[in-house]
Amino acid sequence: QDVARVAGRIGLGRATPRDLVAIGHSVRAAAQLAARSMDCRGMEGISRKLLEACERMDALSQSITSSCVEQPPSHMRDGGLFRDGIDEQLDEARLLKRDATSWLTAYQADLTEQTGIGSLKVGYNKVFGYYIEVSNANADKVPVEFTRKQTLKNAERYITPELKEFEEKVLSADSRALQRERELF
Repeated sequence: QDVARVAGRIGLGRATPRDLVAIGHSVRAAAQLAARSMDCRGMEGISRKLLEACERMDALSQSITSSCVEQPPSHMRDGGLFRDGIDEQLDEARLLKRDATSWLTAYQADLTEQTGIGSLKVGYNKVFGYYIEVSNANADKVPVEFTRKQTLKNAERYITPELKEFEEKVLSADSRALQRERELF
């Protein structure tokens, strides 16, 4: 990679995710080059200096290459630079973003068991967010902790404090993951 250009961008605070990954790969490649050129007559001094510089940057290079994906995004605004398993907060936000459905399924099963309402459904729409839908035929079984959110022709939609808290976590997961990636970058 063009290490001088990338180093300049880093020095100016304008480095991109691709620049960061380029530094990590370039240090490794330079170390290999220095090791191979040690036996070349006339290159010993330069090779030694290059190898010393690479050894000083080895920990940084290893950290970059083990933490970052192979094909990084061009800008941090998109996220996606860091691998899973690198940071606990990032992993939690990503998991919420990806796997909200399994939590909702378990929550629906718990509510169905607690209330005895077999037709109870937990869902989501962009206008009203997450909701618990109960048909009018089962309206008398609705617990008092359910708060009415919307009335439909044949059903009522409710919210609970637990569902509202989950909604806030899920809807902010994307921005929290992106913010955490920016901090790590």
